[in-house]
Amino acid sequence: VGVIINPDVWRRGWPFEGVVLFVNLLIDVRGFRKLYFHMPDSTVERVGGAMDAWLTKEATQPEHMRARDHYQDWHVYSLFDHQWDPSVVDLVTPGH
Repeated sequence: VGVIINPDVWRRGWPFEGVVLFVNLLIDVRGFRKLYFHMPDSTVERVGGAMDAWLTKEATQPEHMRARDHYQDWHVYSLFDHQWDPSVVDLVTPGH
């Protein structure tokens, strides 16, 4: 799953609504068994504990990608179908 969020909208809810709806489409509607999420240290630091409830850390790629004047670790997380709760859709899209 690849998502790029402009820093200007980072703290707004609607970008994450799109992610939740897409994950739900893949798992609940299309029957995917497992999704992978790759993200740099900077994203893991911003999202923090919110991911821990849903995602399983699978691997870390040390100093994998250049970020301006240094290299960042990249992390691989997974989400199995049995970890996904489709009721999350109701939380991000009330009254849909």
